[in-house]
Amino acid sequence: MQPYQKWIFSGLLTASASCFAAQPSSQNMNDSKSPPVGQITPPAGPRTDTGARFLVTADFIYWQAEEDNLLYDEYSANSSSGETQTTVKKPAKLDFEYAPGFKVGAGALFDHDNWDIFANYTWLKQEHAKGRVSYPNLGSDLRTGNPFGHGGASSLTLTTTHAHWTCHFNNIDLELGRQFFISRDLVLRPHFGLKGSWMAQEFNILQVTDYPDGVGGGTLLPFVQTSQTRHNQDFWGIGLRAGLNTAWHFTHDWSIYGDIAASELACRFNDRKKVADTFTTTDFQNITLLNKSFSIVRPVLEIALGVRYETFFSRDRYQFFVQAGWEQQIWWDQNQFLNQNAQYIDTGSGGALTLQGLDVKLGFAF
Repeated sequence: MQPYQKWIFSGLLTASASCFAAQPSSQNMNDSKSPPVGQITPPAGPRTDTGARFLVTADFIYWQAEEDNLLYDEYSANSSSGETQTTVKKPAKLDFEYAPGFKVGAGALFDHDNWDIFANYTWLKQEHAKGRVSYPNLGSDLRTGNPFGHGGASSLTLTTTHAHWTCHFNNIDLELGRQFFISRDLVLRPHFGLKGSWMAQEFNILQVTDYPDGVGGGTLLPFVQTSQTRHNQDFWGIGLRAGLNTAWHFTHDWSIYGDIAASELACRFNDRKKVADTFTTTDFQNITLLNKSFSIVRPVLEIALGVRYETFFSRDRYQFFVQAGWEQQIWWDQNQFLNQNAQYIDTGSGGALTLQGLDVKLGFAF
């Protein structure tokens, strides 16, 4: 064998031995529990390799609660010939003011791939939404609003109407999520879980109607009618919730956060209405009671944007953060107050409840 042939033969034997040694064993190839060599999405929260960590948060919120399609009054007006009839609805132009509230949260971060579980409670009470409207003289075309059944009034004026709306809002969110780096400066936290909410709304209307010429061609003397209407609505809902939290770091400690979440709630509405009419010329009082309940599914959308500062210490085992931003929520078809026929004001599409305002949060993981 020539010398160069010996070198070739020796090289082939060495290469074959190296390839054989590099092949993994069948046991290692079939071991599905083996972790990857590198982390694809490294965790962004505090270290959990020495055990679970706990998280507590507290928020101050200054939010406005506003509801669509709140109506002062609904009445029908006929033409002088009585051939046409028009239903007129007076919307409530309320001043929906901002009110303080709070959130409190608690959770845990686990050493299982840095999964976390988090629960958050929100409380808000809006009780300063008020409004007032004055009506012109409606003349002889008005045919409703006559409690005595003596025919239309020759002239009447709905002098003033006052309205007052309150909403007591409670909500609990339960989340399972994971926070991780998707790139060097972008952090994501997908999450899913449950949402539970209960609310109590009240809408009160005080209306004063002046009949200067009486009714029924003078059968009854001039009088003033005072109507007090109280709407009450209780709401309960529970359902699935999912969302995504993002943090866009422009420095090591500072970031812009943007969060979004959506829910579908199985809801229960209980509505009650009481109308009490009193008159200046008689002790007669007319009281009307209406109620209605139903169950349905309603969607909820939440979105938030703000700025966050966070810092880690003690070898990244502890975290402190503070953030401030603006949050908005839309609760579709929450206005299910009854009209005078015990029907919902806008059948199948009530007014939405919207919440928006400032949210300042403090958080500590330990």
